[in-house]
Amino acid sequence: MTRHEFISAQAAARRQTVSFWPVAVNLVALGCFIWGAAHGYGAGEAGDLAGVRTGGMVFGVGLAILLASLVVVPIIHRERGPRCPHCRLKLIRILGPLAIASGHCGRCSMPLFEEEKR
Repeated sequence: MTRHEFISAQAAARRQTVSFWPVAVNLVALGCFIWGAAHGYGAGEAGDLAGVRTGGMVFGVGLAILLASLVVVPIIHRERGPRCPHCRLKLIRILGPLAIASGHCGRCSMPLFEEEKR
């Protein structure tokens, strides 16, 4: 892999990890919390037991969505990127720019890039 190919692979991996759906899922959970708590409280003040149950169920759904997103999002959003061909270390975060600058892996110190053909 040449230096240019490495930079392209790093940029492609960065584009793949950016998404909006975890934020949207957590906003839905927050909406369930707020609506369920407000509805349950309002129904409780009015003496409506069915309304309290409905508010409690919606609040519980919001809690389930939040807990599921705390488990699922880190699994889906594992950082992707190029790896060292020798020791298979992910060259992400600070290791990526260091690898580009030095041309060597931060763990095994082996060269990462082939000579670029002109």
